[in-house]
Amino acid sequence: MNSWKLPGVRNKNKETTTTTTTERPSAVVKNEPQSGVLLIRICDARGITPPSDITLPADQQVAIQRQSNRDSLSRKQHWWLPYVVLEFDKNEVLIDSLGGTTQNPVYQYRAHFDVSRSSEVSISMYMRHPPPKQVR
Repeated sequence: MNSWKLPGVRNKNKETTTTTTTERPSAVVKNEPQSGVLLIRICDARGITPPSDITLPADQQVAIQRQSNRDSLSRKQHWWLPYVVLEFDKNEVLIDSLGGTTQNPVYQYRAHFDVSRSSEVSISMYMRHPPPKQVR
């Protein structure tokens, strides 16, 4: 007896049957989260305004007026601009602004998170208190 099978050759003695199955419409499809890397980009914000009953401190207004047309790529130089706190699965990232204005800050930041389960993402914006005055 030969154990080799040729492709495309069928045994004529066997009957072929086709079985169709229909998926139940009430069946719940459960998507299991896959592990991997989550990339979140924080580019900029537009039209940010403080609540109407809040006024910016005088130090912040002075810093805004002294801002030059040449933005620096240093995140620490723009202390008066809103900063972002990005949270994902017990991880927290603080993102300082690169430039822009208090209404339209620019961030250009990428955060990478390792994902192993479903979790919430939270993005919050805050304003800083002015730095303490230096005594000379």
